[in-house]
Amino acid sequence: MWTQYADNHAGVCLAFDQGRLRAAARAAALERGLRLYAARVRYRAPNEREFLIQFPLSRVIADLRSHVDEVFPTAVAGLYFTKAWDWSTESEYRLLLDGDVADEEFADISGSLTGIFCGSRFPEARFDDLRARCPQLLAAGRIFVMRWRNGFPIPMPLAATGQSTDASWDVPPEPAEPEPSAPH
Repeated sequence: MWTQYADNHAGVCLAFDQGRLRAAARAAALERGLRLYAARVRYRAPNEREFLIQFPLSRVIADLRSHVDEVFPTAVAGLYFTKAWDWSTESEYRLLLDGDVADEEFADISGSLTGIFCGSRFPEARFDDLRARCPQLLAAGRIFVMRWRNGFPIPMPLAATGQSTDASWDVPPEPAEPEPSAPH
């Protein structure tokens, strides 16, 4: 999905430890008195209808907020954790914090980051910034530059200096044509 989500290979893909990510979201929810919803996205079959919520007019007129609060916990799966079947190759997992807040919420997920995959068109000028901001990941060999070979992604470790190292660029040779068998 590099073309759609990573600025046509110029962006990054971040890898997270799912358990640590959930724990960070849970801590943010507890600290602010919010509800946390976390689940894998379910992909609707092509003939399956989208989720609909019914709001009886009398309830909406009487007290819209309390009706939304009542319906939301059961509707959250259909609203936020389902997508069309077309996206099923994403294998997406989502976290949602819900509550009565006036500003954007922040969850410190820095302890969850386990790797960075830079697109093949990631700007050369940004590699030094990445090295400086993520020294532990760099030292652990967990920052990669994506290269493509015959349509398949190959993550290349980012070198401590320069762009990427070719040390692990172990591409198998092209298959050789079979030798013609000698006549018997």
